[in-house]
Amino acid sequence: MYSLSDEFLSVMIAYSSLFSKPVFTYARRLLAGAILALGKRTVTSVLRVLGVIPQVPPNAEHCPLVSPGGGRIQRKAVLSLL
Repeated sequence: MYSLSDEFLSVMIAYSSLFSKPVFTYARRLLAGAILALGKRTVTSVLRVLGVIPQVPPNAEHCPLVSPGGGRIQRKAVLSLL
């Protein structure tokens, strides 16, 4: 697991009264994930760093027109019908 430094936790404790105990625990985890996240610090990237959301292979969703049996000419024919 991970842990935050004592100095950082002392700053966060000041905000603990604003949240319930379970919510504050999640907030600490999200903040630690935001610190570790690379690039854009969106909720999705933070959850990926924490391991809540699995990494998606780039070819699974980003290439919808590429099919195992279809070639470039077949895709062009299908798109021309639209």
